[in-house]
Amino acid sequence: MHNMSVRRSEVYIESCSNKEADDVFLKHYWMRRIRRSRRLSYSVFYLGEKVAWIQIADPFGTKLTKPLQVFDLQDVVELCRGYFIDDAPSNIESCAIGKILRVLPNDWFRRWGIMKKIAIVYQDVDARQRGIVYRALGFKPYAFCIRARHYMAPTRGNSNGNKILWARKLRPISGRHYKVLMPDVDVITVNIYSKYISKESFLIPNDELVKSQAGSNHR
Repeated sequence: MHNMSVRRSEVYIESCSNKEADDVFLKHYWMRRIRRSRRLSYSVFYLGEKVAWIQIADPFGTKLTKPLQVFDLQDVVELCRGYFIDDAPSNIESCAIGKILRVLPNDWFRRWGIMKKIAIVYQDVDARQRGIVYRALGFKPYAFCIRARHYMAPTRGNSNGNKILWARKLRPISGRHYKVLMPDVDVITVNIYSKYISKESFLIPNDELVKSQAGSNHR
């Protein structure tokens, strides 16, 4: 089933408990500890079969990267954890994440009364992630992190990883009228991303993207 393409109508998502998602991530995800910030979890179904779990959370840290400091930290959510079973179709990641990002602003507001305006995600360069799905979902690269949590250090103690931070705006909450204007992307960051994406030897492992998702540089 891995090489099959999916139709949007074949994929649906539903909320699940954080415990259910945490149990999956502790078993399959590269970072062997539970995310402790405020978060929402979703399960992904393909043709009625549960094939993935994705978690969205408040970002760690006290401030955003410089280009995104036009936003308050409370405006931001991070696509922080995810796991797709090996037999999941190859292009289901973008479909599933896209569906989650559409419902997330309303879900978050109903739960905590906070309006989330942008989503961020970290591309783990050391794990050879290429960011192709992020780009397809409308994310843009805003920063290059050189002291990020390394994917080979699943607990603590190693912050020498390299990651690219991506961001995109979220749709407004239902019934609220406001615009989210994203800042310009730094040319240097785009050039760094282009360097990694153009490497012929830069192979994509099966767990590319959220299957072994890299996290915040504060983890």
